[in-house]
Amino acid sequence: MANDEDTPRFNVSKYAPSKVGSPYLDLSDAYANNVETVISFHYVPSGKAVYFKAFITSFNETYDGQWLSENVLGRVDPIYTFQQIQRNLSFTFRVPAASEGEAYENLGNVQRLIQFLYPTYKDPLIANQISQSPLIKLKIMNIVHDGSNSAANAETPEEIFDSYTQSSGDSYGALGTINNLSINHNLGMEDGVIEKGENTILPKLMEIICNFTVIHKDELGWNTTSEDTFDEFGNQLTAASSASPSKETFPYGVRLEYPDPPEPTNTPLTSAEILAEEEAEDDTGQTAAIAEQEGDLSWVLEQAGRSPIADSANLYAEAMQALNRGDMQTYEEAVKAMNRESGRAYDQYGRTIDNPYLE
Repeated sequence: MANDEDTPRFNVSKYAPSKVGSPYLDLSDAYANNVETVISFHYVPSGKAVYFKAFITSFNETYDGQWLSENVLGRVDPIYTFQQIQRNLSFTFRVPAASEGEAYENLGNVQRLIQFLYPTYKDPLIANQISQSPLIKLKIMNIVHDGSNSAANAETPEEIFDSYTQSSGDSYGALGTINNLSINHNLGMEDGVIEKGENTILPKLMEIICNFTVIHKDELGWNTTSEDTFDEFGNQLTAASSASPSKETFPYGVRLEYPDPPEPTNTPLTSAEILAEEEAEDDTGQTAAIAEQEGDLSWVLEQAGRSPIADSANLYAEAMQALNRGDMQTYEEAVKAMNRESGRAYDQYGRTIDNPYLE
């Protein structure tokens, strides 16, 4: 049940004080009150809450992605379109009693949890006039909460780790719905019951199985700083430069430092760059045609001499010397050798062609 901040949530002797001469101290009370290893259910319509000690025996978390598939003629696989994703929780915890008073309080807390499954009505006598649905905020320490992070102002990794804590306040729970609640009172087990009085028993140990679906309040996903670009034919030209999660601390409130991704080394050309290259090639062809008409064969050789290989530079010098002295046979042999060294061949306009001299 809801408690004041200064009042311990758990007290084994609250409803049935220990008898004189038989004091009893339940260490789980002190542990839950001080370390705050607790489970809380916050009923949104009323703001009331109920707490349990976190005797969790199992906890399973499922993220169920839902996709719309469309079969297309000629494709082996269908086309998938993302629709939504659901976060479902299934967990089991025990509610033990160390005394008659705690057994009574446990039964009352489970009773309150059951009441949270029902909606609120405008008129209790008219069941079809629902005022509010029975939404719940579930808080299980730092594993299930609203995604808040106490390390928001920390800078270094050590500061981030040292400041990683979660408040036990029930209002910080994850919003959602209880889809199924199963309660095992263990009346026939070896734990037995406490016979409080005539026709009245108190379970010593109850086991709660809960299925819970989280309702995401924040915008989740990844944000990109730039979008993919495509040409007029649908071919991708550039990829998104970077992406980051819109809710970095979802779902556990953990914040880590990741190195920035390296800059892309081979960025695809844009349509404008491709067009500029084509225009430059046309200009080169026109210049080569003019040079050929004027008999300036040195320009053609300069285009063929743009190889990064050092030997090609020497062969180019040899070809130029042969051309100047009119030794066309030596000139042609030098050009062939230069093409073999560079792995490239050029036509009379200085444009790259298939190299017929490669071995």
